[in-house]
Amino acid sequence: ISKWKADLLYELSTLAMPGALAAQGAAERALEPHVREYLEAQQRDTQESPQPLPAQCERWLQSTISLSLRGLHQLAALPAEVASELQTQARALLARAYGDLGHIYASTGRYTKAMTHAKQGIELFNATKDKLHAAKLQLWLCRLQLRLAVLGTAAPEAARSGGTGGSGSGGNACGILGFEGPALLRGLSAASIGEEAGCSQVVSALQKALKSLEGEEEGGPGSADGGEAANGCEAEGGGGTGASGGCSAGGGDGVEEIRREGRALLGHVLLRQGLVRLARFPPFCAVCRLCEEESALPAALELLQATEPPKGLDNTKEVVELMLQASTCFREAGLHGPGSLAHACLAAVYLVGGRQDPRVQRLALTHCQHAAPHEGGGGGGSGG
Repeated sequence: ISKWKADLLYELSTLAMPGALAAQGAAERALEPHVREYLEAQQRDTQESPQPLPAQCERWLQSTISLSLRGLHQLAALPAEVASELQTQARALLARAYGDLGHIYASTGRYTKAMTHAKQGIELFNATKDKLHAAKLQLWLCRLQLRLAVLGTAAPEAARSGGTGGSGSGGNACGILGFEGPALLRGLSAASIGEEAGCSQVVSALQKALKSLEGEEEGGPGSADGGEAANGCEAEGGGGTGASGGCSAGGGDGVEEIRREGRALLGHVLLRQGLVRLARFPPFCAVCRLCEEESALPAALELLQATEPPKGLDNTKEVVELMLQASTCFREAGLHGPGSLAHACLAAVYLVGGRQDPRVQRLALTHCQHAAPHEGGGGGGSGG
């Protein structure tokens, strides 16, 4: 009964989701008239206290989460051969509902509530040995933290612009609320002092999340519980777009896909950290402009004409280490574009900082070779 009611309420929340994600005052226009009438009729039939549909959508999702947890608790007392399929479905529903609720919080500008919600969800999924969804949720949280650290609390309309969410929309809340790739490599010279602490926290969280997935098999965590949760997302056609269900376009992408996403995000954050530090030291600051298409050529010419600084590479040791770590992450994630960019930046640092040292110049040449476009290479992100 708990699972059946959770399924019903989640379907209602999915129908109401466009209204919950719409800008203030536009919720009514975001829903088709016949959908709005149906949802209002359901409110009356279930004897819910009258309230606007956006608030009702959140209540339905909260009830879905509570009922799913209750159902899982009750199913745990039954033999596996009886309860296995129902547990799989309940776990998948729990992950999607939890994700969609976090997506609403963040999309409507309630960032503190969204982060608290995500942290509680990570604890919940870890407690149920569902490492896959815990890692997905951690990635979503990291992207949100990056957005706040780098951009600040900008208007929530930026979060809504990417889509409307909902289990069946195929959207990606991570791409909507957070940002990565080229966007993380802009505005390097204007980085704030507080950004470094936020990025360091994200790096630590990503490393921990990736470590938790070590030894896990493709398709879900090594435990039976986690595997059922991952497979259940596929069985249900899962894919929510929120915090746990939406860090990938679909809910059943598997552990390897989450590893790839985590390494890619970690690589971009490490590269940003290195470039932000590099921006403080002329003439190395021109390396930062290699990341933006419109300024890459002038920056390359400036670096070619630059004279070696008095301290050579002394100020760049930490930066070089961060860039090397970033290039390793990109290689493990199979991202040739961002990997080429990291090697190009390393080559530029060695070129400028060690003009009189043949060994350093050989290092520059080696990184230039790594930065060369790969045959058939993909991976998106900034090109080399």
